[in-house]
Amino acid sequence: MISAGWASVEVSKDSFYIQRQGSHLNHSRDLILQAAKLALAGGEGDSTTRVLVIGAGNCMDIPLKELTDMFDEVYLLDLAYKTTAAIADTGVYYELQEEEEGDWQVEKKYLTEEERGKLHFILADAAG
Repeated sequence: MISAGWASVEVSKDSFYIQRQGSHLNHSRDLILQAAKLALAGGEGDSTTRVLVIGAGNCMDIPLKELTDMFDEVYLLDLAYKTTAAIADTGVYYELQEEEEGDWQVEKKYLTEEERGKLHFILADAAG
């Protein structure tokens, strides 16, 4: 199994990647959170809440902690990366954090056992 640290190791090999992709990944993360809030705003209060992230990849742009706080079940679907399964198993994931404008760093984060219990990994091709 690929470790949850795979993303950090691979990204840290190419600091140009971090600087080039940081704002894009952060913007994607913000859009995912906005969509999640909109989805919850129209839902029933008594039902189980679920979210499916299609193409979760290495989860560098997925707000995992926030999604596990917002939803009862978080499904991460991806074909190419086993990093997602490692995150569900270990609770270790990585986010890009902007230290100062344009200066991005990889930060190691941890999910609690309860948060990890909400994650479900789906290895599948969403394109059919």
